Amino acid sequence: ATPIQAFLLGLVLLGVLLMIIWLAIAWLGQNI
Repeated sequence: ATPIQAFLLGLVLLGVLLMIIWLAIAWLGQNI
């Protein structure tokens, strides 16, 4: 993979991780 492809893949993975964390916080917030 080229550095650009690796960078884009990292951005995608980071975005997915942030969305999962945000959804988990929102879900916990509703259930507390």
